[in-house]
Amino acid sequence: MSRSVVLQGSWRVTVIRKDSDWAQRVVVTGAAQGIVPGVVGASETMSGERWSLGVEHDWGRGWQTSEYVHADPVKDRDGRASRIVASKDHYWPGDSHPNDLVLLLDFVGATFEVTAAPCLVGENLRDDGARYLAVPVRNSGYRAFGYETVLDVTDASRDALARGGVVVEEDWEPSALRTTGQETYGRAVVVPPLDPGGQSVVYFPVRAGSAVPGEGADVELVLTGTGARERQVARMPGRPRVRPAPVAGGGSVVSGDVVGVRASTRPPAGRPAPATPRTAPSAPGATVEGAAGADG
Repeated sequence: MSRSVVLQGSWRVTVIRKDSDWAQRVVVTGAAQGIVPGVVGASETMSGERWSLGVEHDWGRGWQTSEYVHADPVKDRDGRASRIVASKDHYWPGDSHPNDLVLLLDFVGATFEVTAAPCLVGENLRDDGARYLAVPVRNSGYRAFGYETVLDVTDASRDALARGGVVVEEDWEPSALRTTGQETYGRAVVVPPLDPGGQSVVYFPVRAGSAVPGEGADVELVLTGTGARERQVARMPGRPRVRPAPVAGGGSVVSGDVVGVRASTRPPAGRPAPATPRTAPSAPGATVEGAAGADG
């Protein structure tokens, strides 16, 4: 008989029933760790890629592992995935029903997450370029993604990206599907089957010119097909503006405002210093304020 339940993702653990004279508590180990007192109404949220939930009891000789812990299948409760966990501290003749401590588990995590900033990549999916929008994703839920799970860029985000110079294409060319190794459902991309904690990179074909927004842009993504429809927003960093190279001949191009610069009184190398008139004192160093040079 099982003495623990293995879980993935974020769950709120709530004690909803206690039918034992012995003290009880919930013990969480693994990627998430913690203790929930075995008191009706006690509640804690536990999050981790993979963790175990067990129950302990104390009959006066210290905490002991309860003999049985069972989790019912996940069900939809008011639009949220939930499951009941029941335990039995010790089996007695005529008392074998697992109701010594009963818990309600509500899934409160995200189904998926974007693990890194979306970015533009080239034809080979690696070099710097502007052929695909690469989005790294992770299954942060409690169950595996099926073949019906698809990811798409929302209409609002497509419009915003297009105004910044990045057009997410509606149609896929056969060569692009071969390059990325992906399948599509309409314009959306089928996400590979991922177990909880599994990761992959999803690519969208784009057309992007030199007008990529330098300040970056938000990319809103929607995942469907896992029994729910969930949105996530990730920030795509902008491409920094390239500064002009130094002008040939030793000059330089200056961008921005230069404030509080003192003019040099030392003559250029190779030139004699001009004679200072005896009738006038030397002028103090001047302070130059305002714009100097052209904006790069």
